[in-house]
Amino acid sequence: MGITKRLELDVEFKSALESKTKILSAVTEVTDGQAESGIAATDVLLARNKGP
Repeated sequence: MGITKRLELDVEFKSALESKTKILSAVTEVTDGQAESGIAATDVLLARNKGP
């Protein structure tokens, strides 16, 4: 059993590869409200801190 299930967390892991030609941006997904958090380079934290 994984840690997310053990802790009863509702987690969905989403690949950045939407298709062979399209890569999703963690920054865009978070700032557009499509995700609550994203894992990427520091650009996610810097963009979130900067605001809209």
